[in-house]
Amino acid sequence: MKKKSLFLVPCFILACGTQPQIKQYNLSSGVDMYFLPASTWTANDLKIDIDFNFKDDPDIETICNIDIRQKKKLPRGVSLIILTADSTDYILRDMKTLSVDSRTNTARITSKLKGDDFLKMIKSENIYLKIIIDGLKYKCIPGREFLTLRDEFQNNYFAIESLLK
Repeated sequence: MKKKSLFLVPCFILACGTQPQIKQYNLSSGVDMYFLPASTWTANDLKIDIDFNFKDDPDIETICNIDIRQKKKLPRGVSLIILTADSTDYILRDMKTLSVDSRTNTARITSKLKGDDFLKMIKSENIYLKIIIDGLKYKCIPGREFLTLRDEFQNNYFAIESLLK
């Protein structure tokens, strides 16, 4: 019995410590899609969960889905979202509100980012997100999950430079 419990403890610790992982899908068009699962970015009284759907053709736009949660306030008027990487701004375009939940003060938005801009952003060291909600500016810093995903993407999938124009 002791041998079984000694084996289960490391397995339990490993299972609890797993990070979100990038999923790769081979599409019928011959293009690969990479799904970077949601990671949390924070600012004062604001949390953002953002995920990315990137296709390995930089001419195809990357889809960015964002959940915005504010304390004690419903985020209604999102007017601008910019990813800043190594002092370069990448504006998220075609923003559409998918849903608003007043119970949790959460808004879900989808947007697009140029494929090349996503690659430039993901290979950067200094990344943050600027967002304007109801006229107020916020600077959101990525959490450890995103930094782990960024490193995994850079190191395990392909040479980013080979896709950049």
